[in-house]
Amino acid sequence: MKKIISLLLALILLFSLSACSSTKGVDARLIFPIDRDPLFLDPQIISDTGAKNIILNTFEGLVTLGEKGEILPGMAEKWDVSSDGKTYVFYLRQDSRWRVTAAAKRVLGDDEIQLYSTYNEKGKLNPIEEGKDVFNITVTAHDFVFGLRRALRPETKCPTAYKLYAITNARAINEGLMPESDLGVSALDDHTLKITLENNDPDFLYTLLEPSCMPCNEIFFEKTGGRYGLATRYLIYNGPFYINNWADDSSVSIRKNADYYYDAKNVMPYSVYFSINDEQDTRLRKLKNETYDITPFNEMQAASIEGSRSYRFDSFDSAMYSLIFNCKDTYLSNIDVRRAIASGFNFNLIQADFNKDTAQHVFPSAMTIGTEPFGQLTKKFTAYTATDAKATLRKGLNAIDKNKAEIVLLCKTADEIFARKLIQNWQASLGVILNVSVEITDENTLRTRIKKGEYQLALGEISYGGNSPQDAALRFTSDSRDNISGYSSTGYDEVVKAIAQADGGVAKAKAIEKAESYLSGAAVVLPIYEVKSYVAYGKGISGIIYNRTGDVLYFRNVLEE
Repeated sequence: MKKIISLLLALILLFSLSACSSTKGVDARLIFPIDRDPLFLDPQIISDTGAKNIILNTFEGLVTLGEKGEILPGMAEKWDVSSDGKTYVFYLRQDSRWRVTAAAKRVLGDDEIQLYSTYNEKGKLNPIEEGKDVFNITVTAHDFVFGLRRALRPETKCPTAYKLYAITNARAINEGLMPESDLGVSALDDHTLKITLENNDPDFLYTLLEPSCMPCNEIFFEKTGGRYGLATRYLIYNGPFYINNWADDSSVSIRKNADYYYDAKNVMPYSVYFSINDEQDTRLRKLKNETYDITPFNEMQAASIEGSRSYRFDSFDSAMYSLIFNCKDTYLSNIDVRRAIASGFNFNLIQADFNKDTAQHVFPSAMTIGTEPFGQLTKKFTAYTATDAKATLRKGLNAIDKNKAEIVLLCKTADEIFARKLIQNWQASLGVILNVSVEITDENTLRTRIKKGEYQLALGEISYGGNSPQDAALRFTSDSRDNISGYSSTGYDEVVKAIAQADGGVAKAKAIEKAESYLSGAAVVLPIYEVKSYVAYGKGISGIIYNRTGDVLYFRNVLEE
């Protein structure tokens, strides 16, 4: 019954939004698709792109992003950094407040709780009514201390906890070896936060953009009784928007937050409606019929709107066309079988079939460390050769007690000819002990099956979101929810943990290079060529702010003329 009611509400909301599609300026109502309905919206736990887009528009961290991808003040209006780059002191705004909805107030205790901020809008202390408990709605340094400590608690199971390992004692706390009170994060007073690092991390300010670094009010968190982020009533917000509706399996909508005090008047759209839709082909169609205002899409679809006066799009170097191995498959769970197949790959086909340059890295080379493209700081990917590939395959098959490998290569229709050429090449180099057949499917089904691990070997695009190649490396860790390969290796996990603990940009580049080498050596994914990802939007829309790879959009300045 709950889902039926939620669906009806969502349909009513969608029709009302469509009817108001002519609404412009600061009252604009925008519609944007995301892949799936979030299971929860707890900033310290989420990992999928759709949830990140919702959270990073309803919460704000110490810093935020500008239109050129630069770091700007967020909840902190300024900060100091020590000469060795290991100590940060953030000075928080004193007029930033939590948005506590009526439902969230009931979670706090309704009539027994008085919402209170240290100072009201006239700069004077608010009176406290006698006999009432007080909930301070001011966003303080203590909220950031609690948020970061909670992200690193072992029981939280934060999927991006590794990224915080530059902070003093963070790794030991995350592994349960030290108490969270020893974390190098402290509130010097209500509006001053100090963070000490074990090493100089050039990406640290970008790390602070992560959902795991968002503030969390301890009193409210405890009042939710373990249900924080499971429904709108179990969340309070400090960003430019707040969640006003969450319809199961259908949509999430956010609305302009009048309590985003220090910059509320400059938030442009009135609301953003996140529609659940993971079908790439329908997204572009809905953009063209003006159901969607903004939508992500892929390189193949770019040609259909290129040169159009009705749409514009931004492109990002954040995806790799790759051969992906399902490491949970009976045959491909063996590293020697994977290595043999990778060794038999003919890279000479890339230029001939796609007119593309062969990939030089496992991750997109334009991803940056600090402000430098990491591809310029690291060694290039070394392609496999077919030398001894047949002997390697036999060794792998013997280990799993098989005489022959039966593999199905999954690909989209447009790649069928290329796939069959690959099979001919494998037959020539590996012989009859490897039997590969092709399964052709549409692009949406391909994406879905790769995500669910319903394949053996696949040709497809891997989109690497985030702010650095460290985010790309995290995709393949054992506990990653986005690990499409099913790869699990404690050795690789250690390599990834070491990235955040590297001291300085050069050391970080070497650590990322080691992660790439690990993945290529284990034949988890074989990069073929780099591709772009895109975001398209109507001609009258402006002011979109993106993270470095374009998978997270900040809507606070979006204007529809």
